[in-house]
This record gives sequence, C-alpha cells and structure tokens, in this order.
Amino acid sequence: MEQWGPATMAAMDAATDLRSPRLTGLDAARGLAVLGMAVVNYDVVLTFGVDEPSALRALLDVPQGRAAALFVMLAGIGFTLLDDRRVLLRRAVFLGVLGYGWYELWPGDILHHYTAFLLLGVATLGAGPRLLGVLAASAGLGFIAAFALLDYGADWNWLELDYTTFWTPIGQVRNQLFNGLHPVLPWMAFAWMGMAWGRAGLREPIVWRRGGLLGGIVAVAAFGLAAWLGSAADTRGFLARITEWYRAPESFWGTSPIPPGPLYVLSASGIAAVVISTCLEVVHRGAGAWLRPFRACGRMALTLYVAHILLLFFVLVPLLEAVPTLAALPKLVQTGFATLCFWVLAIGWATVWDARGRRGPLESWMRTWAG
Repeated sequence: MEQWGPATMAAMDAATDLRSPRLTGLDAARGLAVLGMAVVNYDVVLTFGVDEPSALRALLDVPQGRAAALFVMLAGIGFTLLDDRRVLLRRAVFLGVLGYGWYELWPGDILHHYTAFLLLGVATLGAGPRLLGVLAASAGLGFIAAFALLDYGADWNWLELDYTTFWTPIGQVRNQLFNGLHPVLPWMAFAWMGMAWGRAGLREPIVWRRGGLLGGIVAVAAFGLAAWLGSAADTRGFLARITEWYRAPESFWGTSPIPPGPLYVLSASGIAAVVISTCLEVVHRGAGAWLRPFRACGRMALTLYVAHILLLFFVLVPLLEAVPTLAALPKLVQTGFATLCFWVLAIGWATVWDARGRRGPLESWMRTWAG
C-alpha cells in the first residue's frame, strides 16, 4: 500500500514518541547497550588477557558485563510492554534459530540464551512487580547455591574461551542454566527486574527516578563490598587456585561477569537502572535530540548486534593484519580503533536508516515472521 511509505512511517514514529517519550528513552538505552557490547566483544577477540596500557585497559573494562546486563533488563521491560505470549514465543524461536545458527562463528553469542529468557518471561508474564522481584532475587540466590554444589568450570577450556560440550544435551542444559556466558542463573534476574520495573509503570517519572536512585545506591554499595570482600586472602592450595580460579574471593566477590557472583549482579543491575532512568529523564525534560543517534541504534539493535561481529571477522581483523601501520599498533589500541570504526559506521547507518522511518533489516524480518 503506497500510502504507508517511509515519510508516513517516520511521521507516525514521531507522533508516537511525542505521546510516549519512554519509548525514545528505552530505545536510546538499548542503543548504548549494543554499542557497549561491541566494546566488550572486540576486546575479547582482539586483546584477551592484554593489560597494557593500563589506562586504556581500565576504559575498555567499563562496559564488561554491564552492557549485556542493560540489554537483558531492557528486554524484560520489553516483555511487559509487548504483553503478548504468542508473539514472545515466536520470537523465542526466531532468536534461538539465529543464535544457534551462527554459534560456530561467534561462541560468545547471547541470542541463543534469549530463547530461555523469553520462555521464562512468557511463563511469568502475568506476575506483579513484587513476585517478579522475588523471582529476580531467586535467580541470583539460585546461582550462589549452584556454584556451591556444582563445578562452574565444567566443560570450559578457559584459555581459548571454548565450551567443549556445547552441542551435547547435557552440555546444552548446563550452558543454558548455569555456566554459559549468559545462563538463566543468574542472568534471568536482569530480565525479571526489567519486567518488575515495566509492571510498576514507567509512564510516571517518579517510578524511573526512584529506580535510578535505588540503582545508583545499590551499585555503589556493591562496588564497595566487592573491594572489601575481594581483598580476602585465598587460602586454597596452589593447584586449586590455578584450576578453579573462579572460586577465589576476588573472582566470586568481584564485579566481573565471569563468574556472575552476587555483587556482579547487584552492580550491573544498579548501573543498568541508572542508565535507563537517565535516558528516560533526558527525554522527559525535552532534550531527547541529544539521544537521537543512540535511539536510532536502539531501534535496530538486533541488526547491529549481528553486524558488529560480521564486520569484526570479515573486515576489521583482515584490515588490522594487512595494513602495516595498524598491525604495529599496541593490541589495546587496535581494539579501540576497531571499536571506533564500528561506532561511526553503526551510528551513521542507523541514523540514516531511522530517518527514513524504517526498522532494521533483522528487526523487520523478525516482525514479519514472529509479529
């Protein structure tokens, strides 16, 4: 139908934003999340284990585990905004096929974990904020119990970040529920927290302001506790410290996502709440134009998520190896260069695409198939 052209769609989107600025804020937060995930993934591929220069290392560590947590919390909010079990189930299948289909290229994939997140989201879609909060806490506590009883390092080749039994039934169960990169325990906590926040009513500024304030307090407290508890001496034997490094106080009580201990969950969820609250507040105060590039990226986050890996392996890595000037750069500087290239391309492409009133290619495909 010709009357539904790009200009008409853009006008409709603009009208929707005026009526519901929370959508603009949430899209902007999602854009920040996908750009942050690119930093993390480029760092893993290009500079895993490299610590110098220290200032750049500290900068690249900022989004570690936090961008993905923001992504999942926003997904939880999205579950409640959509509030359609049939569509959510179809999207679970779509993302599962997509995630598992390209796992061999990208073993750090989060999309196949979304299948489990969506299924659990559907099962608890009718729950109220309090029950969802209890479920979120249970996911965090469940990981602590599983960590005490099971071997978190089972099936992992940590030197190569390779999950050796991924394609076996038992390996798949363990990976999805406990010791994958984004397992249900405790990652579903982020989705349930997002659902609880969505159910509480993000239309009211007081809701996101309180959530952001509480998130900031929780994050600061978690980082403080991590510094204190993580400094405890590791009294285990030498072999245990080497083979089960993840049980060291600085690992379990740290704020790194591997392993996703309790203080990681609290700090990452707190930071996610602050980012979401800030984006909503900026739009509410009429300064949403500042977030427009990130909003555009957020509206095609799935496409950009897949694109950043394809760009890395098929363009940026060959470029870094083929150009002598780039090959001579320190590894962390190469990561910074590659990340900047992706950001420029992603923001530019998304902005142009969004100005035409279009959803991203994969988003359009998913909506056509799954609704």
